[in-house]
Amino acid sequence: MARTLFGALFGAMTIALSGSAFAAADAPSGWTKCAQPGGTCTMSGTHDTTLGKAGVFAPFVTRTGNFSCTLANFPGAPSNATWCSYNPAASTSSSSSSSSSSSSSSSSSSSSSSSSSSSSSSSSSSSSSSSSSSSSSSSSSSSSSSSSSSSSSGGPAIYNLNQPTLPTSVCATLAAQLTKNSNNELDDSVDTSPASSQPDTSRLQSAIDNCPAGSAVKLVTNGSQNALLTGPLQLKSGVTLWIDSGVTLFASRNPDDYAATSGSCGIEGSGNSGCKPLIYAINTDG
Repeated sequence: MARTLFGALFGAMTIALSGSAFAAADAPSGWTKCAQPGGTCTMSGTHDTTLGKAGVFAPFVTRTGNFSCTLANFPGAPSNATWCSYNPAASTSSSSSSSSSSSSSSSSSSSSSSSSSSSSSSSSSSSSSSSSSSSSSSSSSSSSSSSSSSSSSGGPAIYNLNQPTLPTSVCATLAAQLTKNSNNELDDSVDTSPASSQPDTSRLQSAIDNCPAGSAVKLVTNGSQNALLTGPLQLKSGVTLWIDSGVTLFASRNPDDYAATSGSCGIEGSGNSGCKPLIYAINTDG
């Protein structure tokens, strides 16, 4: 009986949280960073400008010439903002132009976050390795960070999206200890008893819990060993789960491993307790 594959990787892949977990940029894509708070941004001509950090930015303000990079000049900017930036393209807006000493009108901004939805697992679930890439993206907590704000001309909301990037810091490297068979699955003998249904959960969760924000837990092959078998994993703010090329992260097919309360998963009419997702996050921030 084939188990559901949550992560057969033909190339490197990351599973991470919203916000800084994806190493979001401190300036909108294609913009030029020009000064940090307290400094002076030097530019010529009229351009849209902003102040922000990790994909969260103040509402854009159109300015002409040099301006002071301060929170006062960018209402709605995150308090820990690190860079002022401007759009190299000349602005076509005139209604919101301001000098370097003026403040933009107050506008609220909001950052969107992603949350995992509960999923159940059963012993009859199956999937071939050829379709595992798509199933991994739908079952994991993986999203780009985003922010929205009203445009400076009063138009529709502007969304700044940043694509995920592989982290430069790896806090722990975990080697696979299981081997897939010729069908790219784990043999049924691997988890014949409930005690062996999720052999890698403990070390994976421990590595995540002890990993500092901005770093990754990296899963790698170990010779012919190329698979891990886990139950639910809880990510934390700023930590990336990196599944390297050639490694498959298999999900336990024992419903009890996902139970939010004892015996609640895989049973019809279990109320709101239900099942935990394979990979999820609670009360995280950027």
